[in-house]
Amino acid sequence: MAISSLFTLGSTGFVYLSPVIGKEVLLADPVHIGWLWACLSAGILLTTMWLIMTKPLPLCRRVWIIAAAAAVAGTAAILLAGSPSLLLAAGLIALIGAGSGMVNPFVSASLQERSPNTSWRTCSACSIPAILRSR
Repeated sequence: MAISSLFTLGSTGFVYLSPVIGKEVLLADPVHIGWLWACLSAGILLTTMWLIMTKPLPLCRRVWIIAAAAAVAGTAAILLAGSPSLLLAAGLIALIGAGSGMVNPFVSASLQERSPNTSWRTCSACSIPAILRSR
């Protein structure tokens, strides 16, 4: 849970600072910043598609994949600062997006597997009416 919290904190900060990074670090114009944001989404999409096509993994393997995704995304973020071209920056940002798309589904699945059924019934009984009321 701590790994997920730290990773989410970093990836959320990256998402909100992407326009600033694009403008100030990569010296990109607004159109290129839009393409860089699209690369982030493409990385998340590709990871989601991979997760859909694979069979469920054991918990130990999921933790290793989360750690590897965090390491790859962190390395890509460091390399992004010295990126000589926008094309390389787009690839690095797609890797960061792929790492972001990997962590949350694995953590959610792990929590659902480990929680007792009564807890999920209580949670669903409380959250579903709240969701329906907000619409």
